[in-house]
Amino acid sequence: MAAEIGLDYSASTPINMLHAELLIHYSFTVSIPEFDKDIERAATKLVLKQALAFPWLMHEVLAISARHIAWLKGPDDAAPYRAHAAHLQTRALNLFNAESLSINASNCSAAVLFSSILGRHLLADTLATLTDGADLLVFIDHYVHYVQVHRGLRSIISNAHDLVKESEAYPLMMWSGYMRTGKENGSQLAALRAWIQSSTSSFDAESARSCGEAVEKLQGGLDDALATDAHPFRRCQVALIWAVLCPAPFQTLLHQRCPQALVILAHYAVLLHYTRDIWQVNHTGTTLLRLVVNFLGPEYKEQLEWPLAAIRNDDMVPLRYQF
Repeated sequence: MAAEIGLDYSASTPINMLHAELLIHYSFTVSIPEFDKDIERAATKLVLKQALAFPWLMHEVLAISARHIAWLKGPDDAAPYRAHAAHLQTRALNLFNAESLSINASNCSAAVLFSSILGRHLLADTLATLTDGADLLVFIDHYVHYVQVHRGLRSIISNAHDLVKESEAYPLMMWSGYMRTGKENGSQLAALRAWIQSSTSSFDAESARSCGEAVEKLQGGLDDALATDAHPFRRCQVALIWAVLCPAPFQTLLHQRCPQALVILAHYAVLLHYTRDIWQVNHTGTTLLRLVVNFLGPEYKEQLEWPLAAIRNDDMVPLRYQF
């Protein structure tokens, strides 16, 4: 395994200093920054223990560490780390896929951690494409691809639920709310829900149900984000996995540029905005909202009033949109 990551235990082989730097930099809060600091050390120890046994996990640990360093660096110094992060991530996926993994007691914890860490890394890469000059349609293609990969990883875990419950990683999952789906309580999206229901004549019943479920998950995320007594992880959780929680037909609607799905995406931008303290997210929520508003145009001004007002009222972010 050591040779796989560029390190060798033989005395004659020099240490790969880049990998050493990435390994030293890594802690569990690099991948899950809102994690409880009180158990960060134990969580990091568990990840590294599993990574020593499974090369695909080690590659992803190094990959997200490089991605985090790239985020910390200035524009002039970030590029080499971004390149290493992309290379290591690709290698991690190739190793994982080549293994055609069948979940058992020995690899369950590693698979759970791999899914979680890679999912955050893929999301960070996807959201990083949201710049002021970005193309919404290109972003959506990246976003749908991210969802497909992350959902595939999570499905492997969900198909081995009994093994997961007995794994070393399960206490982290229970603490973090990994299994939580949430129930909606707030009314911020009542107007959106009513509009979706009134639009059923423009698409089939399955599409309507998918959009309705996407709105339900989003409302649950807003409930958590706005709950002053909620733990930071719970306040961020849905923002970071919302697309994976949404039904697969909703992703198809996004890919087809369905206006209803795009309006829902604009509302999701508010949830991203509320999660901007997480390094994988930053200020991508406001950028996403601008792109959707500009793409849909004045025809959907009424449907986009709430997300625009929500972000303006939150911190007076200047939104440049073309109505």
